[in-house]
Amino acid sequence: MPHDDSPFRSPSIESTQPAVDEDTRLIRIVWYQRLTILAILVYTGFAIGPMLLTVAGLWVPIRAVSIAYWCFVFVAMFTTFRLAQQVYSTLIAVLCGLLILFPIVGLVVLVVVNQKALSDLNEHGLQPGFLGMSRSEAARRLNSQRADQP
Repeated sequence: MPHDDSPFRSPSIESTQPAVDEDTRLIRIVWYQRLTILAILVYTGFAIGPMLLTVAGLWVPIRAVSIAYWCFVFVAMFTTFRLAQQVYSTLIAVLCGLLILFPIVGLVVLVVVNQKALSDLNEHGLQPGFLGMSRSEAARRLNSQRADQP
């Protein structure tokens, strides 16, 4: 097919999708992976916390916990969607975001998406710790890896 330089040509798929280099994608994964780890910890706290308080004989205000829980769920839904969009496809990201709404399934989705992000980061030589890695540390490591390549 001949190359068309006409200003009236219809846009191609290549011209409508933003070009994102691999380093930018990895830094986004680092950021959303860190937020996902925090979401896993908070989700676990929402699951275990009320039970422990009830066992200890303390009254748990259901309405306050419920409001905080649903606010957290929407933040976790956004974070999971963005991370899954970076490591999977947009369709799977939408599915993961919707599955967060279901209590135990949401925790499993968080762990699975986090594990995929962790394997992507390890594949590129980035080893985040228990609470992830900062974006500046990831950028520094990626720059040092690029400098070491001949």
